[in-house]
Amino acid sequence: MRARPWWNEFKEGLDKVKSSNVNFIWTQVKKKSIMEMFRCKLQDGDRRPERDTAAQGRVFPRRLAEEGIPRESETKNPEKETPHVSQLYNKLDDNYHLANKKALFINLKNYYEALGQDPFLSLPVTFHVKRGINDPEFARFKAYYDAAESAANDPEGEKGGSKNIWIIKPGENTNCGKDITVAKEFEEIKELVTEATQTARHTCIVQRYVHNPLLIKKRKFDIRTYAMLTSINGNLKGYMYEEGYLRTSVTPYSLKNLSNRFVHLTNDAIQKTSD
Repeated sequence: MRARPWWNEFKEGLDKVKSSNVNFIWTQVKKKSIMEMFRCKLQDGDRRPERDTAAQGRVFPRRLAEEGIPRESETKNPEKETPHVSQLYNKLDDNYHLANKKALFINLKNYYEALGQDPFLSLPVTFHVKRGINDPEFARFKAYYDAAESAANDPEGEKGGSKNIWIIKPGENTNCGKDITVAKEFEEIKELVTEATQTARHTCIVQRYVHNPLLIKKRKFDIRTYAMLTSINGNLKGYMYEEGYLRTSVTPYSLKNLSNRFVHLTNDAIQKTSD
C-alpha cells in the first residue's frame, strides 16, 4: 500500500463496495457477488486493456461488458462516468485442487503416478473412502491396517518402526480442523468413517498418521508463507514473500492421548479455545 499513495482504504464493509471505486479487495470469504465485480471480458475486437492516464499510468482491464459499462467514446465525461474495474483479489480460482483434502490427495497421487513413482514413497499411505465401510477402498484399508497391526505386534519386527495410528479427515467442504480425528483402534476408525460418509455425507480421507513429526519446543507446528500470482495481459508471474510464520500447538506432543486436539492439530480455530 505504501507503494500506492493514491489508494485509500475503504472501511465501510463489503456490502457497500459496489457503490465505490474499489481497486483491490482483501477478504477471507470468496463471495460470488464480490468476485463478479472484478471479472472482466474483452469485447469482440478488443485486444488491449484501456490505460487510465488519470491514475498515474495504471492499466485496467476492459469494463464488464455484461453490466453495460460504456466505452469512453460513448460517454460525455469519460473520466467521471467510466468506472475503473481492476481484477485483483486474494483468492485463486480453482483453489479447490489445493485446499480440498480429497482433491489434493488425488492430484498428488496422479502426479507421482505420471512420473512412474509410487506416491506413498513421498506421502503417507492414504485411502479415499467414498461410500462408507462397504466401499472397496475401505476393504483395502482394513487389509493394510491388519498387516500393519501384525507387524507392530511382531517381537521380531524392527524396533521403533511406524505405529499403526491413523488420521481421519472429511474429504471436502470443511476447514478449521473440523471433524479431523486421530485414532488407533479399528472399531473407532470404522465408526468415524461411517459417521462421515453417512451422517455428514462427506467422502473420507483415512491417512497413516505421521507419528514422529518434526517438533519446535516439543510441539507440532505448521508453516504458512505468503505468495502472490499476477496475470497481466496473459503473462502469469508468481512471487513468494521471503518471510513466513509458524503456528504451533499449545500442548507438547505426545501419543498418550490421541483425542487431545490441542496436541495433534495446529489450526487457529482449535488452539484459540485452549486455556
